Amino acid sequence: MQVEKFLVVDDKEVEPLLSGAPLAEWKRLKDEIAATSKAKPEIPMLLGVEEKKFEPAHFLHHGSVDSKGSIVKPGVLSVAAMNMKEGGEWPFPQGPGTRTAFANWVTAPENPLTARVMVNRIWQHHFGEGLVRTTSNFGKTGERPTHPELLDWLASEFVASGWSIKRMHRLIMLSDVYRQSSDDRADGVKIDPENRLLWRQARQRLEGEIVRDAILAAAGTLDKTMGGPGVHPYIDPSLWAGSSGRTWPGKPVDDPSTFRRSLYIFQKRTIQVPMMELFDAPNGIGSCSRRNRSTIATQALILMNNAFVLDQAKRFAARLEREAGTDPEAQVKRAFAVALSRPPLAKELAESAAFIRAAGLTDFAQTIFNLNEFTYAP
Repeated sequence: MQVEKFLVVDDKEVEPLLSGAPLAEWKRLKDEIAATSKAKPEIPMLLGVEEKKFEPAHFLHHGSVDSKGSIVKPGVLSVAAMNMKEGGEWPFPQGPGTRTAFANWVTAPENPLTARVMVNRIWQHHFGEGLVRTTSNFGKTGERPTHPELLDWLASEFVASGWSIKRMHRLIMLSDVYRQSSDDRADGVKIDPENRLLWRQARQRLEGEIVRDAILAAAGTLDKTMGGPGVHPYIDPSLWAGSSGRTWPGKPVDDPSTFRRSLYIFQKRTIQVPMMELFDAPNGIGSCSRRNRSTIATQALILMNNAFVLDQAKRFAARLEREAGTDPEAQVKRAFAVALSRPPLAKELAESAAFIRAAGLTDFAQTIFNLNEFTYAP
C-alpha cells in the first residue's frame, strides 16, 4: 500500500510548542531515530524491467493516437529472419516474454548479424576503419566488407569464445596485420592508396579523451582512481557564460580533483570541454558509430594556449627536473621516454637540449605535447 503525505510538519514548528519532559522526550526520540537511520546497512539498488502486462500496439493512421489501425505483430528484419516460420511469422509467442525472446534471438549463436557487427566495431577501434566501413549499415546501401572471409571467421571465433571482447582484442592485437609498420611503401601506395587491403598499419590520431589523458600521464598527474562521480574541469567562463542561463561548476585549472581520466568528465550537451570538442568528440546528442578525424588549426592553438595544457606543461617540466636532474640532455632523454616511448635521435637530442637552454624546460615540455607523434597512435 502506498501512502502519500498531505500534511508535513517541520521540526521548527514543533519544538517551540514543547517544554519540560515532553521536549526532552521528543529530542531523545529524534536522536534515537537519527542513530538508527545512520546504522542501517546500505542496500545496493539495481534498475530492472519486468514484463507484467502485454499491451497491443496499433498502426496509427496519420500518426494520431485516436486513429488506430491494425495491430502490429512482433517481428524482425526479413533479411535477417533467422528461425522465422514460413510466411515470416514471429517464431515466439506474443505477450509477456516477447522482449526476452527477442533478446535471445539477437544473441543466438546462429544469428548471422550480431557477432559480425560487434567484431567489426572492435576492428574499427584498432584500425580506424571497419572491415565494413559503414559500421552502422550492413544492408544493401552500406559498403561491402573488404575481407568477408576474415569477418566471418572473427565472428565465429567471437561466438565460440563466449562473446569475450577481451579475447577478441587480444586476437586482433597479436595478429601480423596489426603489428605492421605504418610507413608507406611505393608499391602499396600505387595499388591501394586508401590501405583497404591492410598492407600497412593505419595512422590514427588519438581521440580527444586520450590526448587529455596522455598529457596528464606524461605530467605524472593522472588520477587513476576507479569509479565515483564525474568531474567538472575548468572551462573558460567566456565560452559559456551569459548564454541561455547555462552554468558549469568547473573547478580551478590546477585543482588535482579534476585530473581524473577523461572517462569521468561530466558530459553536458550544451557545454563541451574545448579539448574534447576540437578533437572530434561526439556531441552527446545522437549516437556515434564512427568519429570524425579532422585536422584543423585550432587543435594546434589549444595545445599552445589552453590553460590546462600550460599548467600540465609546468608539471611535466617539474617531473623531468625531479627525475632527470638539471642536465638538459638527461631531461630530453627522460621526456622522450615518458611521452614518446623511445629514445631521441642524435639530432633530436642536440636540438632539444639547445632549446631547453634557450627557452626553458616548461616550453620544451609543452612542445612535446604539440608533436604529431604525441597525438597519433604509434
